[in-house]
Amino acid sequence: MSSERRRHPRYSTELSALLVLPDGHRMEASTANLSRGGASVVINKRLPAGVHILMELSPPSPPERSVFKLWANTLHSKPLEGDNGYGLGIEFEDTPVHYKQLIMELDPNPQLA
Repeated sequence: MSSERRRHPRYSTELSALLVLPDGHRMEASTANLSRGGASVVINKRLPAGVHILMELSPPSPPERSVFKLWANTLHSKPLEGDNGYGLGIEFEDTPVHYKQLIMELDPNPQLA
């Protein structure tokens, strides 16, 4: 049995996202879950660990900003069951305040942090 390494709770949320790779290529994605410090996203093509990306996340309803832009690093990419793409684990860098507000809205038991 492995120990839990996550520092923040995850919230199951499916949102549209776009990953911008270092070479400028764009990859469509959707979130499987979100947390303050990272996310699990579903993509069609495998990415290696250690890739620095920009994730453009479409919010569930348009707030003041129409898209959240989050710099992140890939942690792992694993095949999903039934040949349904890959599950990509990412860790955010310097999470913006407006994104943290989105996470607080997803949290059924908000706490001061």
